[in-house]
Amino acid sequence: MLSESPSHTADASPHGSALGAQKQRMRRKASRTRAGCVTCKSRRKRCDMVKSRCGDCTRLNLECEWPAMKRIAKTTEDVAHLERSLSPRVGAVLEEQGLSPGATSHLESFVPRPSPDSLSTSNLHAGWPPHTRADDVPQDLFGGNLFPPQFNLIDDAILQLWAETCTPFLSDDTGQAFSSGHPLSTLPLSATVPDSAPNANNTISSMPGDSSSTLPDGTTQTQILRYFRDRLASLLSYDEVLFPNAFHAFHATASANIGNSAGRALHYGILALASRHMFNKGQLCFERISEQLGVEGSAIIMQRLKGIPRIEGIAEEESITLLAGLLMFIMYKFCRGDVWGFGSYFTQLKRLCEALFTLRQATKGLSNTKFSFLENVVYHDSSGCSLYTHGPIIDPEISTAYANTQRGIPHALTGLALPLYCIVPRIAKLVHQSRAHRSGIWTDQEIAEIVNEADDLEATLEKERMWLESLIRDQPDMASHRYFYDAFRIACLLQIKCFVLCQPPDALHVRLLVRDALLLLETMESLNLPGFVSSHWIIFTVSICSTLPNDNRPDTTLTYRSGSSQSKIDDRQRASKLYATAIDKLAFLNVSRSRRIVEKVWDQNQGGRISVHWLDVLADFDWEIIFA
Repeated sequence: MLSESPSHTADASPHGSALGAQKQRMRRKASRTRAGCVTCKSRRKRCDMVKSRCGDCTRLNLECEWPAMKRIAKTTEDVAHLERSLSPRVGAVLEEQGLSPGATSHLESFVPRPSPDSLSTSNLHAGWPPHTRADDVPQDLFGGNLFPPQFNLIDDAILQLWAETCTPFLSDDTGQAFSSGHPLSTLPLSATVPDSAPNANNTISSMPGDSSSTLPDGTTQTQILRYFRDRLASLLSYDEVLFPNAFHAFHATASANIGNSAGRALHYGILALASRHMFNKGQLCFERISEQLGVEGSAIIMQRLKGIPRIEGIAEEESITLLAGLLMFIMYKFCRGDVWGFGSYFTQLKRLCEALFTLRQATKGLSNTKFSFLENVVYHDSSGCSLYTHGPIIDPEISTAYANTQRGIPHALTGLALPLYCIVPRIAKLVHQSRAHRSGIWTDQEIAEIVNEADDLEATLEKERMWLESLIRDQPDMASHRYFYDAFRIACLLQIKCFVLCQPPDALHVRLLVRDALLLLETMESLNLPGFVSSHWIIFTVSICSTLPNDNRPDTTLTYRSGSSQSKIDDRQRASKLYATAIDKLAFLNVSRSRRIVEKVWDQNQGGRISVHWLDVLADFDWEIIFA
């Protein structure tokens, strides 16, 4: 005879029905929907699906994130064709960048698309020449008619996400229209056309899709792009007040060449960098978009360059666009914190620069856009570790000739210090020679040669200091630029003292230079003077040359302008504070990477008493870093 189960016994008792009902109530599951926001799905709660912020997230003050909608190909045959055409290219780029297919959390979610080079430009944009200038085409970059849907990574989900993020910072009319919940695709464009659009007819229409969805219209798309452009301008500007349009060269070049693959790739790079920076600042929803655009855009650029046997054989406009695209993806990579895969980018940059910037053309001068890209190349080349191992992208004689044509004019990335940046490759050459002789025996002649060359470089840096003093006497309004200029000049001297002549950081002359540079950097940061955004290489050099106090010398005493002092703050603590400020302000992950190199040097050089080469530490990590 079977015994009765406990549950049956409980239900048979007078209280059984009440207990069963209670258990039934406890087992009841909340009804859910697959169409709700990510936050409600993770909480296993029903979402009322009110966009852009649902009721529960509003009530509980939670971040309301919506799943990305993928653009779906019309047929399964289209999907198979897209996967076959793009997968080999994406895999090759991942391998070049030192990434494995699982290196990012969402690369598998990106929808493959065929290469824009697979169709002729004339078929995509009838009537447009292969390479056009900025005043010949619309200045807007977003989707719509300029990007056919089958080639456009800027899909409805991306526009929706960007609009929701940027709406609070857009104009009042546009922001109210979007936040009202009405479908913007059916709203009329405002009467005022943004200055980035040449005429009303060229304003980009809303993206195709479900007419009931809340998508930004053409005017909103233009304002979103300008919002992203302004965010990038602050990262590429030596001084936001002097150079509010520091990003104009990249933006105008992408707009002018939107009809060819190089222009589209540059466009992807701009948005990839902006999205990655927002991810670094804590907006995690932008990671998938930045990776998606970064992989696709870099693949287009590298594929096009590998198919060009001679750069001189293509139009200069395309060469400049490819140069701008390479620079953009280099910035995207070090914003990501990449420490491998820069070699192929620098190789292609060198090819382009050899064709675009020759010594014979230096006397004729360059357009503002072309000079801006030259400055970008010199800035990133002088800030990269490859300069010390593989040599410069542009010959120092050529870059100096171009820099001297605009001497005394502040520039967007380097201020007045562009001639100093042109000296860094000569310093790097001596650093390489000195490091190569470490394990060998120096002859008297070799010692005399390298010491004489180091003395010549120090004399050149002294002449540059005297030139700046003369300029400031004649133009007192340039005085705010001297802090960055002098800090960069001191960093050059420290590279010579410590890594050419092998003086330890504990040497008195080195300690004095370090403290002078620290004071200049601290003043720049505290008074918001021009140049701190471009100071990563300076902070790195000063940090690896800084020391700890010991019992045989007094502690560092930091004296303020008011006369007050704070004792027992050593140079390394001051350098660490500057690093923390740079990491917070720039939000580029390469800054955190370089700080690890600094800390490793500090661990090995016994407080500064012995000389430890930072390139040796970098080799131990097997890293490539750009200190920009």
